[in-house]
Amino acid sequence: MRSVKAGGQHGQDEMSKLTKPSSVQGDQRKRPTSISWSPIYHVADDGVVSTRQLVEVLADGMGVKPRLIHLPRWLAVGGATLLGKGAMARRLFDDLEVDASAFTKDTGWQPKKLLEDGLREMAAAYAQQHRVGRFA
Repeated sequence: MRSVKAGGQHGQDEMSKLTKPSSVQGDQRKRPTSISWSPIYHVADDGVVSTRQLVEVLADGMGVKPRLIHLPRWLAVGGATLLGKGAMARRLFDDLEVDASAFTKDTGWQPKKLLEDGLREMAAAYAQQHRVGRFA
């Protein structure tokens, strides 16, 4: 892979240096000096949200009635597992829990709104723009 450097000269892409062997002995490789590595954070408020709660809050924001069918988790996940879709069903039926404590600790950031309030506002704006639900 080639990249254009300042002045229009062509040179090796910095990322390609990560995988090319260097003159260093053993399996150590030279790291490019132009790339800085930093931690990856999850940014979220505290709390656990179920898929059902997400659907209910979004429907409320749009002014529509949610269409929810009660299906026992064990039945849905078991059936999906038999069809080779167990992982997908677990993601759908399990709660969404994000640990944002590292970001909060490192930056001191706190959300200005609760997740439910932000989702409700977002859904209302979408419904108004697309003339859906109470905005139709």
